[in-house]
Amino acid sequence: MKKLFVILLLIELLMGVFSYLTYDNEIGSILFSEGSISSTMKIFGPDFKITLFLNFLIIILTILFRKRKKILTTLFVFFFSLWFISGRTVGVQWTGEIYTGWFYLKFDKIILCPSSNGCSDVFKETSITDKPLYTLSLTNRFINEEIFVGPLLYPKLKKYLENPTVSDL
Repeated sequence: MKKLFVILLLIELLMGVFSYLTYDNEIGSILFSEGSISSTMKIFGPDFKITLFLNFLIIILTILFRKRKKILTTLFVFFFSLWFISGRTVGVQWTGEIYTGWFYLKFDKIILCPSSNGCSDVFKETSITDKPLYTLSLTNRFINEEIFVGPLLYPKLKKYLENPTVSDL
């Protein structure tokens, strides 16, 4: 039982580090965009208060239920999942590139229109379709991609992708 408790506390410490990345949006933006393009990218990132609250909640539950393995494991998995989903980050570049990741760490890149094909307005040429479980489908003549957005970013990102303006970036 002590082994599980120590492992959970180490995971929670790592969660705290990732939650801290959401504290300063400016540093998070620079980290996510890798520096120079942060001024031309609209970033939809995690909310620090939510990630920190869930992190503290998991720590408190671990301490309170440390002697009840089944309850602790169930609660940990549930709240860890909520914490992880709340850390979704999506960046939209005016050139038609969409970056996705977690806690301002970039993991994937979707190019809506290859630059050699000369799309006039890539966002107007791309249709956005709702999919189950907070997923958006992006389709145009070059791609057909689905991205998980998460419940916190879903309404803002969908609205932005349907009507992006360069001044928003």
